[in-house]
Amino acid sequence: MTAFAGAGPHAAALTDAEFRLIAESIPHVVWMAGPDGSTQYFNRQGLTYAGYPPDGDYDTGWASLIHPDDIDRARTTWNEAIRAQTPYRVDYRVRRFDGEYRWHAIRGLPIRDARGEVVRWIGTATDIEETKSLETDLRTAQRETAEALTMLETLLAKAPVGFAIIDRDFRLVRLNEMLAAMGRSTVAEQVGKTIAETVPELWPHVEPIYRHVLDSGEAVVDIEVTGPASADPSVISTMLTS
Repeated sequence: MTAFAGAGPHAAALTDAEFRLIAESIPHVVWMAGPDGSTQYFNRQGLTYAGYPPDGDYDTGWASLIHPDDIDRARTTWNEAIRAQTPYRVDYRVRRFDGEYRWHAIRGLPIRDARGEVVRWIGTATDIEETKSLETDLRTAQRETAEALTMLETLLAKAPVGFAIIDRDFRLVRLNEMLAAMGRSTVAEQVGKTIAETVPELWPHVEPIYRHVLDSGEAVVDIEVTGPASADPSVISTMLTS
């Protein structure tokens, strides 16, 4: 359901009958309120969506359709728009005819007469449930990513063995201090370098393993290779791939 563009400044010249004729032909929720903010009208689309009777009290009836957790915010925003005579913009959940609450973008414009006085409000209610769901999924994914990164940082710092994350070009993306010590340099100096650069003596032994994982997608666990450290050939380094 997409939003009706709203009424322009000349809409005040329309009679109520003319406005309702236009609103009833629009396949989206359209509403009208008086200068004081009291809801006076919903088009057929709005009544059908909410399952509300055409002869009901629009003002109290619409309020009863707002989710209990959203009602105070909806009313506060509406009262402020009326007081300031500025466009009304708020998102809240509305109960559909089947009882499901769905997010809607509620938008309203004050319509003025030739003297600049507000004579009515005209607005729309747009179903944005899918958009809100996507936003929620994105926030959840971001939170889970942040938690995973925190766990990863803890693992890197506390692991009693050398630990690293390597990209598809076999470059070190992350590594801990213990693994950096094997190459006799700091973490910062090794990040971005390839395994071949950091442990050249071990790379011939581990390259086939990594390429097998990259090509096949299969996990390789508990393979041990041993060789001299790059910084000091007299020191033996062991790499366990998993």
